[in-house]
Amino acid sequence: MQTPAQALVNGHYNYPTTASAYQPIVLGGGNYSAFVTKLTSDGRTLLYSTVFSGPNQNTYNNALAVNAGKIFIGGYTQDPHLPTTAGALSHTCVGDPTAAGPGTICTNGSPNAYVAEFDPAQSGAASLVFSTYLNGSVSTQGNELSSVNALAADAAGNVYAGGQDTYTVKEGFPATPGVLQPACLIASNSGECGTGFVTKLSPSGALVWSTFYGSPSTAAGPGVSEIALDAANNIYIAANAQNIGDYPLNNGFQSFSGGGAYIAELSANGSQVLFGSFYGGDANVYPTGLVVDAAANIYLAGYTNDYLPLVAPYQSNNYGGGFPEGFFAKISTATPLPTVTLVANDAGESPTIAPNTWVEIKGANLAPAGDIRLWQRSDFVGTQMPIQLDGVAVTMNGENAYVYYISPSQVNVLTPPDLASGPVQVKVTNGQVTSAAFTAQAQPYSLSFFVFGGGPYVVGTHSNFTDLGPTSLYPGLTTPAQPGEVVTLYANGFGPTTVPVVAGSSLQTGTLATTPAVQIGGTNAAVQFAGLVSPGLFQINVQVPASTPNGDNSLTVQYNGLTTQTGVLLTVQH
Repeated sequence: MQTPAQALVNGHYNYPTTASAYQPIVLGGGNYSAFVTKLTSDGRTLLYSTVFSGPNQNTYNNALAVNAGKIFIGGYTQDPHLPTTAGALSHTCVGDPTAAGPGTICTNGSPNAYVAEFDPAQSGAASLVFSTYLNGSVSTQGNELSSVNALAADAAGNVYAGGQDTYTVKEGFPATPGVLQPACLIASNSGECGTGFVTKLSPSGALVWSTFYGSPSTAAGPGVSEIALDAANNIYIAANAQNIGDYPLNNGFQSFSGGGAYIAELSANGSQVLFGSFYGGDANVYPTGLVVDAAANIYLAGYTNDYLPLVAPYQSNNYGGGFPEGFFAKISTATPLPTVTLVANDAGESPTIAPNTWVEIKGANLAPAGDIRLWQRSDFVGTQMPIQLDGVAVTMNGENAYVYYISPSQVNVLTPPDLASGPVQVKVTNGQVTSAAFTAQAQPYSLSFFVFGGGPYVVGTHSNFTDLGPTSLYPGLTTPAQPGEVVTLYANGFGPTTVPVVAGSSLQTGTLATTPAVQIGGTNAAVQFAGLVSPGLFQINVQVPASTPNGDNSLTVQYNGLTTQTGVLLTVQH
């Protein structure tokens, strides 16, 4: 190491660095610089050591992460000339003049976030893998700021930065489509957003995704102070809640009580909150450490000056008023194991399923508690149907099914178009846990009519697209068919068509290879069209026989030796 005499250079002390340093001395006299130092295991020898700063203003390091020998640091700087690398998201901050010259301090001396990666196995300029500001490019109010407070790195070398920001999207702070909060709430009195952020960068510093994280109703907050990853690269964040009670959380163990901290788990693509809760009492709780184990248990440490909810405590509350005390908590996010009890044709509830067929899966813990929804357009990727909703996915013999509806007790999916006949091992994944396999049976066809509300009346329309059915079924909406009328009926599980189905595509059309036989009230009816019109939805256009009597008539279809479910009715009225 350097001696004090060796460290005194140009009238000020320099941090001990190595010959391989990217930056061997502090560039600005009297200013703070970040540093990166690697020591031998006994702590006696420097393997790599460098300072890191711009030439004019302070640079602070708040966060550190290590992966495969690479070192990531993050924090904030007031210097517009922090070294950056080619391809950086941002190469500077908006600058103000000082005595050192124009553009030598970030506007109003405001902090601006940065992230940098070092490779201590390299030397000099090569040891800086990437460096970028993480800020906006426009300072509308003149006092916008950003700061990286926490870093985590995954096994692939991607780095995740959590922090605080008052730059908006319009001012250039990076945010990407499809994330949890692609924009922040902007305060009317300041024009700033004041919120947290989570940003994922590739091993080379390229932007993978970036989301704001904060209150949807308040443009204020501490941002993100702690961050960690689990084995699936879901992201865990925490911070003091700063008396804000509407952070985006999910299935929490504690509601807002006036203070405390928040803890949240974001999905690996930053698009949703998988788990989130408040923790604490009426006063502030400050997390200072966060890790996650292989079972996705959260370990949270920090300090508070109020009482906390305790479970089997080593030490009870000793709060004496005005003196912060440390705490340590273990929080389980484990989702109860999904259990499948039934797999059946969604329309006829036959236990035999088929390729490209709508299927219902019933059981328990199939989706997060309280999570009930259908797929939406935003769940599609182009024309590809979603294979998961809110972390709920289904496989059949290891192949993804297409998820349409989720709830804790039922999931509806479209089976893969190449599903083979025979035993089918069906598994449901809810978040990070997967059910035991349920064995269903598949064959090439599983014929059924769709029926209103569980039956017995067939789902169908008149030629003017109004619904078929007795007038009492849905008053003002449903009317009976008339003898001689051509009606459209909807069915499920009729198998392949003249146009092969592309797996996952929402664009599905084609006619059946042979015409099915339809009977209405025991009388053969003329079929004008039978085919696939949308994912898994078969349409049969049939003319009601002129001799069909008034009232409810039985309705069946025979195709390839199979018949649709019994008890389906079509109401006819002369």
